[in-house]
Amino acid sequence: MQVKVAVAYHSGYGHTAKQAAAVVAGAEKVPDTQVTLVSLAELTDEL
Repeated sequence: MQVKVAVAYHSGYGHTAKQAAAVVAGAEKVPDTQVTLVSLAELTDEL
């Protein structure tokens, strides 16, 4: 069973974006896990 994880973040100066990317990198190491990085500034109704 695949687990889906979304890491949503807001970053004004890029520091939080780097931390969010590190969280994604760690989560991607877990077998059967699909990870999506989502910038809150880029959210649309389609998500």
